[in-house]
Amino acid sequence: MKIAIPVFNERLSPLLDTAYTFVVYSQKKRESAILTRTNDCSVSRFLQMHGCNAVVYSRMSRDVADMLYGAGIFIISSGPFRIDKLLDLLSGSCLNADTFLKSGCCRRRGVCVIKDGIIKENCMKIALTATGETSDCEVDQRFGRAKGFMIFDEDSGNWSYLGNSQNYNAPQGAGIQAAGTVLDAGVSVLISGHVGPKAFSVLKAADVTMYTGAEGTVENALQMYRDGKLVLASEADVEGHW
Repeated sequence: MKIAIPVFNERLSPLLDTAYTFVVYSQKKRESAILTRTNDCSVSRFLQMHGCNAVVYSRMSRDVADMLYGAGIFIISSGPFRIDKLLDLLSGSCLNADTFLKSGCCRRRGVCVIKDGIIKENCMKIALTATGETSDCEVDQRFGRAKGFMIFDEDSGNWSYLGNSQNYNAPQGAGIQAAGTVLDAGVSVLISGHVGPKAFSVLKAADVTMYTGAEGTVENALQMYRDGKLVLASEADVEGHW
């Protein structure tokens, strides 16, 4: 694996899009090199030119994320660590293509995450709008004004409940605030009855995959998702303030 680290003032660059200096670390050779990107070369093209399989990032735009995904370059989410610390972590970890494929790079999110000084696989969490606080309750047909969300963690196989009372009776902005709630929970997939335009825009920008038209119990909706029986939402299916 060759892993690129964008640099700014000896730390991980706060935005991958605007990074021009990179430290490229080769796990096979256990050595690193400092390389510079020019204005006329995109981040994706630059990484491909230098044979990079993965890149560490703090933040990046959706356009850059899409280009990296299309180029098959894996991504590692990280806080603003010093470059020397990141190199220490990468040199002590065994990362390969199988690690990234196992953790689901097709979700276009950070497939691995550096947290608490450890590189971990970033497991997927699925949020389902819920009328109750257990997985046998019904799917709530509303997103922004859902009673709450049942969160399924694919890594542990456990359910947890996330309340939405602060938005249930909100006169406006419920969809955007509810979107922020599920994003803070680290959700990668949302399953609901319907999603309004403002919430859809926020979730889409964060690369959350959405499925609408779900009915029945939360457990049943999750099984339908696994069986490929839910339709991927390409746009909002209700008007605002629904």
